[in-house]
Amino acid sequence: MQVSLLNSFVNPWRHVRRQAAFVAVLASLLAQSAVAGEVGQSAAAAQAPLTRAEVVADLRLWHRSGADQYAELARYYGLNVAEYDQAVAEYKRLRTGPAYAAEVAKVLAEEQANRGVAVSQATVR
Repeated sequence: MQVSLLNSFVNPWRHVRRQAAFVAVLASLLAQSAVAGEVGQSAAAAQAPLTRAEVVADLRLWHRSGADQYAELARYYGLNVAEYDQAVAEYKRLRTGPAYAAEVAKVLAEEQANRGVAVSQATVR
């Protein structure tokens, strides 16, 4: 007891330094979590959920590129097939180019036509 009392007289700032270090670490952690939250929110806002037409168009482009033929070999058997890499490159080209927008428009037109057929069939019955 006397030793700790003596230490507090010798170095009265020891506890203050510990508290300051604790506060600095706590502030750093809070700042990191706030930045991570902002990044997560902006990423979520930038990547809105896909519509059904966008998903269908994406799947059609995947099939059109031929990547679906080699995906099982690459995924399950670990085979590095050059054709798969080429097909994925073609898929990415289609997905980032005007073909994607055209395919989405095509899917939307098909859905609209199917709704019109369904409505006319429902009124006939």
